[in-house]
Amino acid sequence: MWPAPSLPLIWRFTPARGLASPSRALFIDDNIHGIHCARAAGCLAVGFIAPSENRTGHAATLRAAGANHVVHGMEQFHALLKFLTIETLEDA
Repeated sequence: MWPAPSLPLIWRFTPARGLASPSRALFIDDNIHGIHCARAAGCLAVGFIAPSENRTGHAATLRAAGANHVVHGMEQFHALLKFLTIETLEDA
């Protein structure tokens, strides 16, 4: 059943709550199914690779699934958020 139930939730929950349109939302996941959901919903897809990850070539797999960015651990994720925030502020 997973990931199908999550996709309508992205479309309905975020805009309905006035939080953001999917095009301004970031979706982070460590598997290709989450990346596919993010892209289908129109979100920015971020592939996450934990320090304990042992799948060889997993970053390439996430990119091939459509991840806009791939980060290795929380430090890189925080740096990406900072970069995206600055980029968004400069566009405003």
